[in-house]
Amino acid sequence: MGFRVYRVDRDFTPFPVIKGGGDARMVTGASTGATTRTMGYVVMKPGQENVPHRHPASEDIIYILQGHGTAVDLDGGAAHPYRPGSVILVSAGTRHAVTSAGPDDYISIGGPCPPDRSMLTVPQS
Repeated sequence: MGFRVYRVDRDFTPFPVIKGGGDARMVTGASTGATTRTMGYVVMKPGQENVPHRHPASEDIIYILQGHGTAVDLDGGAAHPYRPGSVILVSAGTRHAVTSAGPDDYISIGGPCPPDRSMLTVPQS
């Protein structure tokens, strides 16, 4: 594989994780042959949320570039507010969801490490 440079505007695999649309792109991960890291790019409009899901063998690391809202630990019942500059760390196996409260669009980068191949095809519940 060597060295590659990817562009979020053209080098991605869409993945269906946002209720009601949104824009979720897997830039690097299982689809590009990455074995230890994932980098996704997600945009949600205010009021949107991702499909509640879990990554059985992966931690999910999400860096918030823009937007405000809540990250929810659906197993523990705790809701955690986030803002630009926040990093959300979800332990492997924890069912979780992220909601966008606005007023700006939510934009984040990150994803499960190691890559979770199941998220490229079917939303998890």
